[in-house]
Amino acid sequence: GHLTSGNLPGIEWDSDRAVSVCLKPGDENGVILRLWETAGRPEPIRVAVKGYRQAIETDLLERDRAVLPLRDRRVTLPIRPSGFATLRLLR
Repeated sequence: GHLTSGNLPGIEWDSDRAVSVCLKPGDENGVILRLWETAGRPEPIRVAVKGYRQAIETDLLERDRAVLPLRDRRVTLPIRPSGFATLRLLR
């Protein structure tokens, strides 16, 4: 999948693995991205997050769980097979 909208930098992931069910403004000049894993596979999904300085895994109520390391403008997002995962991305 690929998301670019107005002044939002590009966010990309493997569309064979997941679809976006939510992209909305978040706190601190960031966004909330929620993915649904659709391939039934347990491994994490790599998400390109160009233009963001921090990625935080949240629960479904958008409470912060863990800061995820950014490597080469990518983050590895843990996700259960056929489950949901949410990222708070901060600029």
